[in-house]
Amino acid sequence: MSGGGEAPVRVGLVVASDRAARGERRDATEAALRRALAGTLAGSRLALEPATVVPDEEAAVAAAIRTLCGRFRLI
Repeated sequence: MSGGGEAPVRVGLVVASDRAARGERRDATEAALRRALAGTLAGSRLALEPATVVPDEEAAVAAAIRTLCGRFRLI
């Protein structure tokens, strides 16, 4: 890569929440996770992507993870 820097490692997030997936409430998990990881991620190559919000059902979570595995290096 030109410029001497390495490309960021894009991290996919999955949030399982029935109410947030239905649009009944705003998801607060992503913001809380970003705040909790802020110090850890500072200066790292990790780049958190916007969360994928799905219903809290095994099939929905599994499908989201499979989809994100094709797009990101870390889920």
